[in-house]
Amino acid sequence: MVRHLLLLATASFLIQIVFSQICPQKVTAPDGTVYELGPFINQAPWTTPGDQKSPQYDYKFIFCGQPFSCGQGVCASGTGGACQTWGNFVPSSSACIGQQLQAPTGLNGRQGVQIEFLNGDVITGVGARTSTLIIKCDPNAKEDRFEADDRQSGGGKFQLFVHTSKKEICGGSSPGGGGEGGDIGGIVFLAIFFGAIILYLLVGVIVNKVVRKQEGAEVIPNWEFWRGLPGMVRDGTLFIFRCGKGSYSAV
Repeated sequence: MVRHLLLLATASFLIQIVFSQICPQKVTAPDGTVYELGPFINQAPWTTPGDQKSPQYDYKFIFCGQPFSCGQGVCASGTGGACQTWGNFVPSSSACIGQQLQAPTGLNGRQGVQIEFLNGDVITGVGARTSTLIIKCDPNAKEDRFEADDRQSGGGKFQLFVHTSKKEICGGSSPGGGGEGGDIGGIVFLAIFFGAIILYLLVGVIVNKVVRKQEGAEVIPNWEFWRGLPGMVRDGTLFIFRCGKGSYSAV
């Protein structure tokens, strides 16, 4: 039971690391503009009809949320980030136009945030479908609005837009400006976290050395756990990449 809990904890930790890289709370553009993406994370998928060129198509995408099934190809198992359909998103009449595999990038001049959806279903003779999503500042938008631009779709490349008036995108912030509070909060958290670890080690070593009269590596508190930690990390990593299948070593 303990082993299973440790494996799940390790898997959750590794998933959180990956998620924080692909879905950061904050993105900084090359010109220093800082965008806060918290309001856009874990929202339900956006859907929209195609533009005037291709009104027969509908589109759907998810940013930093639960991927979905799309089509009968690479995203059929639930890895879709962007989807095109010509029949109410049923698998036989849909195509995956990208899986979100790259971290967002901030655009200069408070123009918004760009996210690439890569490695969608393959078009014969062309290659994999891809999509570019831009969360764009629109001061006149009364609510977040999603739209698709089909003009580049002939080569399997799509442009998707979210028009928003949220201050996190339209206002942005300069270095040392509105994003500073989040930086200070992170520094305080890390200071408390590592301070607690150091205190735990110091107190544990003193107790084991003075009270329990232990020697060598055994003065380290919970030495057996720390000695087995590399193996548990390895098992947790294998557990993730094998989707829970296969064996793992005993702890």
